[in-house]
Amino acid sequence: MPWYDAITGSAFRDWVASIGGSNRIPQGRRLDPFATSMRNFTNATDWLRTIRNGNRPPARGGSGNQSETDLRSAGLLSDASNLSPLGTSVLAKWEDFQIADSLEVNELPRCLSLILEAERLGSDYYKSMINFWGEIRDTYPPMDVLDLPEAIYLVSYFNQSVNGYNPWEILRSARLPLIERGEINWTSLRNNLPNANETVIGALGSLEQRIRDSSTRASGRINFCRAIELTKLNALTARQALDRWSIPPEQADICLKILKCHSHGGGDMQVDSDLVEALELLNERNNVIFYGPPGTGKTHAALRFRTAWIEAYGRETVFTVTFHPSYSYEDFIEGFRPDTTDASKYRLQQGVFLLACQKAVDLQQEFAGGIPPKVLLIIDEINRGDVARIFGELITFIESDKRGISFILSQSPTTQLSIPRNLFILGTMNTADKSISLLDIALRRRFAFIEYAPNPSSFGEITDWASEIDGLRLGDFLTAINQSLLREGIDSDRTIGHAILRIARDSSNLKLQLKRRIMYDIVPLVAEYCYMERSTVKRVLNDLVTEDGRYNKLLTEDQVVDICKRMCASMPS
Repeated sequence: MPWYDAITGSAFRDWVASIGGSNRIPQGRRLDPFATSMRNFTNATDWLRTIRNGNRPPARGGSGNQSETDLRSAGLLSDASNLSPLGTSVLAKWEDFQIADSLEVNELPRCLSLILEAERLGSDYYKSMINFWGEIRDTYPPMDVLDLPEAIYLVSYFNQSVNGYNPWEILRSARLPLIERGEINWTSLRNNLPNANETVIGALGSLEQRIRDSSTRASGRINFCRAIELTKLNALTARQALDRWSIPPEQADICLKILKCHSHGGGDMQVDSDLVEALELLNERNNVIFYGPPGTGKTHAALRFRTAWIEAYGRETVFTVTFHPSYSYEDFIEGFRPDTTDASKYRLQQGVFLLACQKAVDLQQEFAGGIPPKVLLIIDEINRGDVARIFGELITFIESDKRGISFILSQSPTTQLSIPRNLFILGTMNTADKSISLLDIALRRRFAFIEYAPNPSSFGEITDWASEIDGLRLGDFLTAINQSLLREGIDSDRTIGHAILRIARDSSNLKLQLKRRIMYDIVPLVAEYCYMERSTVKRVLNDLVTEDGRYNKLLTEDQVVDICKRMCASMPS
C-alpha cells in the first residue's frame, strides 16, 4: 500500500486547496533554525564575534539588517546588540572545537554543537525541532529520509493543520513507506486525488514545486537533521553514519569529540570507542578478526557492529554465518546442492560469500558515480571450520589490494568474478579451544587481528553490571583466577573472560548469582583448561572446590564470597 493512499481523501483535497492555493505557501513545523536567506551557519561566526565585540554585523538583503534577523531566528541574539545565552555558549564551543570559521566542511560539527548546547540550556525552540525529527525517525528509517532532501521538506510542509486535518499525523499513524524507489511519487498522488478539479490540481502542483525548489537548497537543513540524528546514536553508530555521509575524517573526529564531551551517544563510551577504532581498521584493511578467550566480548562486539551497520546501510547489507567442522566450500562459495523445488535434482547454487559479493556489486551499480553503501559479512567462530578449504582460491582475492581483480571459479569456468571493494569481512575466533586449528598462515596474513582479553575494569565501566558484591570487587576476583591459571602454566589464551562474571547490578540476590556463576561456569571451564587435572583445579580455585577439584556444594553464599575475598588478598602485589 503506497503512502499516499492514507491521505488521498476529500479532507486532504481540501487541505491541498487551502495550503497550495495561496500566493505564499507556508511551511509547517520547522526542522531547522535557518531564516529564509540563511541556509547554513557559515557566516554566523563572524556575525556573532562582531556583536560580541560591541558592533553590528553588515546589513544584507533589503530593508533592515538581515544578518541580525537570521541570528535572531536561530535564537542566538537576545536583541540587536547582545548575544543570547545560547549565542554566547555556542560561539565559545565553536571556538573550543576550532570550528568557528566560515568553512562549509565544518557545518555539520557546528550544527551538532549548537543542538547539544540548545538541549543543555533547555531551549523549547530547538526541543520542538528535535522532537519533530524524533517523530520522523520513529516512523521511517532516518537514513532513507536523510538521503532524499525532498522527503525532509515534504514532512515539514505536510505537518500543519487546516480545519483540524494534518496530513503528517495521518502518515505517521499509517506508517506507510514514504519513499518509493528513491523518489516521492507525486504523479500517483495527483492521480489518486478524488474529485480534484483544476484548482486543486494546480494547488498540488504549486506545493510540489515549492517542496522540490526547497530541496534543491537543502544543504543547511540536511546538515541540521544529520546533526540531530547523531545525538540519537552511540559512538559506533555515529561513526557509521558519518562514514555513510562521506564526512571527511577530521570533521568526523570533531563530531565524535563533541558527542563525547556532551556525554551523548548512549551506551558505554569506552566500549563504543574501542569499536570505532575497529571500524576504522576494517575500513582500512577490509578484513578483521576479533580473537581471544571465551567471555571477552568478541561475539557481543560483532553483534554491536552488525546493529550499527544495519542502522547505517540497511538490513540487507549484512550477511552472517558461523563456521563449523562440517561447513564446506560448497556452502560458503558455491557448489551443487539439492534443488529447493525438486530434491531429486542438483543445481549450482551460490553460497553466502558470493551472495554478499553480488549485493555489494548491485549497490555499486545502483550508486554509480557516487559512494555505494558497504556490505558486511560476519563469520562467527571462523577457526572452527577448515578455513583453507572453505575459502579455496578466494584466499588470494580477499586481500585489500587484490579487490577488483578478475578470477574464475572451478564450477563456473565461463564467468568472470571479482571481490568488490565495498565488501568487508569481520570474523571472531576463540583462542581457548585447542581441539581446533588456528588459521591457515596464508589466510591469517590477509586479516588484521584485534585481541579481546579479559578486562577487569569492565566491572566499573559498564553501568548495568555489578562491580562489587558485599565488599568483593569482581574485577579483582577475575584477576586472581587468571593469575592462578598462569602460575599453573596455563597459557594466556585460556583465561576467564569478564563476561562470564557478568551479573546484573539490579539482581535481587547478588551473592546467589555469584555462587551460580562459579558453580556452573567457572569451575567447569577451569577444569577443562587444566585438562581435568583435579589437583591443579584445586590450586587454582582454592576452597571453592573440594580436594578432588569439584565444586564444593556445601558452601553457603556468604562462604563463597569470603573465599573469593581471600583469593584476592593472596594475589601477588
